[in-house]
Amino acid sequence: MAKNYLNEDELRALNNLAEQYLIFAEGQAMRRIAMTMQDWISKLEGFLTLNDREILQGAARYRAELAKAHAEQEFGKFRYWTTSISSRTSTRW
Repeated sequence: MAKNYLNEDELRALNNLAEQYLIFAEGQAMRRIAMTMQDWISKLEGFLTLNDREILQGAARYRAELAKAHAEQEFGKFRYWTTSISSRTSTRW
């Protein structure tokens, strides 16, 4: 979430929530508890639920789709550029 869209109280609440979660994560590390990314996701969802916060569903899928579309677009530019250079180089020889 962009912090510049939050008022002072919302920003303070966000900072408190982040600090609480980081303290929890530090405690896990101090106790040398190995966790997978899925473990962290589950813990975060539980943490947000405990704090009466909504959990955004499907955000990862949406970001993955955006990333794939962006990668395909950039690869198209790259392919055009390399084809263009290749054709210019082959005509000189």
